Amino acid sequence: MIVSILMMISQQFTGCTVVFAYSTDMFMNAKLSVDLARYSTLAIGIVYFVFACLAPILIERVGRRSLSLFQLITCDIALILLTIFTALQYYSTVKWASYGSIGALVFYMCVYGVGSPIPWMITGELFTTQVSLILFRF
Repeated sequence: MIVSILMMISQQFTGCTVVFAYSTDMFMNAKLSVDLARYSTLAIGIVYFVFACLAPILIERVGRRSLSLFQLITCDIALILLTIFTALQYYSTVKWASYGSIGALVFYMCVYGVGSPIPWMITGELFTTQVSLILFRF
């Protein structure tokens, strides 16, 4: 049970909740219009869905542990890149920094989508059906 809880917590430390909640604002900060920012938020949701659908194939080929570690590290790298591009956008005259911010967000969603099902799969595999039902309620 501790393994499952730690995997869920480590996945939350990748910043997924913040990116999902503030993606429209992040796109507007990247100089997109309000409508285009909303459509872009929808687009990264679709990107997340597509990569989450590809996840079971990659999990079986690469392995759970390798893919989980790859996802955690790469999500952190994508968020660091997002921070750098956002800082460049605000504190310099670099025009392409807004495109870098958008690219970092899309890259983040791709990587997060690939690794997001892993903790749920492992929880289901580690415990019996009775215990899994109790754990998934929380």
